[in-house]
Amino acid sequence: MSGQFSTAELRAAIGNLRQGKSPGHDNIHPEFVTHQSETTSAWLCSFFSSCFQRSKLPKTWRRAAVIALLKPGKTAEDPKAYRPISLLCVPFKILERMILSRIEPVVDPQLPREQAGFRRGRSTVDQVTLLTQDIEDSFQAKEKVGVVLLDLTAAYDTVWHRGLHLKLLRTIPDRHMVKFIMEMLSNRSFILRTSDGQRSRLRRLRNGVPQGSVLSPLLFNIYIHDLPETTSRQYGYADDLAIMLRRTTWSAVEQGLNQDMSILAAYLRKWRLQLSTGKTVSAAYHLCNGEAKRELSVSVDNKRLEHQLAPKYLGVRLDRTLSYKRHLEEVRAKVTARVSLIRRLAGTTWGASARTLRISTQALVFSAAEYCAPVWSRSPHVKKENMRTTWKQKENMRTTWKQDNMRTTWKQKENVRTTWKQKENMRTTWKQKENMRTTLKQKENVRTTWKQKENMRTTWKQKENMRTTLKQKENVRTTWKQKENMRTR
Repeated sequence: MSGQFSTAELRAAIGNLRQGKSPGHDNIHPEFVTHQSETTSAWLCSFFSSCFQRSKLPKTWRRAAVIALLKPGKTAEDPKAYRPISLLCVPFKILERMILSRIEPVVDPQLPREQAGFRRGRSTVDQVTLLTQDIEDSFQAKEKVGVVLLDLTAAYDTVWHRGLHLKLLRTIPDRHMVKFIMEMLSNRSFILRTSDGQRSRLRRLRNGVPQGSVLSPLLFNIYIHDLPETTSRQYGYADDLAIMLRRTTWSAVEQGLNQDMSILAAYLRKWRLQLSTGKTVSAAYHLCNGEAKRELSVSVDNKRLEHQLAPKYLGVRLDRTLSYKRHLEEVRAKVTARVSLIRRLAGTTWGASARTLRISTQALVFSAAEYCAPVWSRSPHVKKENMRTTWKQKENMRTTWKQDNMRTTWKQKENVRTTWKQKENMRTTWKQKENMRTTLKQKENVRTTWKQKENMRTTWKQKENMRTTLKQKENVRTTWKQKENMRTR
């Protein structure tokens, strides 16, 4: 585990690197590393191995650029309404992936079954299905169920480094690997950037795991993997925790939940995690309509938790009888709004391409409509009308693709493209003719110039001949005069 990195590990880490992501403080883009030469890859692998053996990192890799994004439905004046997004250096991300590939096979078997966050073969659907199935079993046994959904305040940012160091030593058998991981977490800093270009001063981080890091989810799972056992059944997906207790009477349910919450609250205080009592809620599940408004009395640190009739767990609204009425109504409203948006992207004479519309529909509509479908589609308490409404919307979407307007639009686009090609051909032909005319004119000009030169040469020759003739006549005259003079003598 503490050996030098190989080029195969580097290639695997680069292969998992997402393209098109923003660079970190060093302005190195992922595409630069992806398309680097073999010589550069060998040097980078050697550099990573040197950092690992010496347990030292460049200062630039410890600095992050944080961009604050406003959460949906929140006011911009509240600082807590923003979600921080950290931009880390790309080489540091590659090094983290190489470390992750070495420690994940060792750590994953030691994590509890109840924790499904960011683990291979596990998803949010599994946890919601498990919770709802246990509630359904209690309905069959005619028992009453109490659920508490725990909310941790800034869970990743409040991880205690000393406590994490202790748990890493208990989990990972290689001390040098643990030392290097703690070196990656220490002396970190960040600069906050705003949309108008402003920057904050450099701030140091004393606790927490890096936001946006591929190692952070696994490190957080290690940090809370030793949650104490409770009489209630536990369900976890990273920092989204829930406990469920089923009993025959409400008093037994409340007593058991209060005891378990006291145990969990003491554990969280010990390891310096903050439980948000304002966002932690309780809920009751049963089939007795006479007690439909029954509220659970569950307290933590002498503060009673809020009771909700239909709380949301991992994106699914769970009502008292698991009819999923409210959840399907919310999904229907969301899907309807997104379908209307996509319909505006296509008209009879204009619109986006079929590929763009298909990708947009799958990303915006089907992802929302089919999320956790195994949970609410198989429950015996799901109302058929809500199910039909959801499937009708999908059928309408499929029908939209078959409408004549869409076909007419594509035909018109094809006609426009054909006309454009014809115009291009005409322009090409006209350009060719112009070029031919220009060539002919140039040839004519060359011929004219040649004729003019020939005429000039002929004229010059004639002048030369005339001069020669005049010289000859002059010579004859000179000779005649000489003869005359001789005769006179």
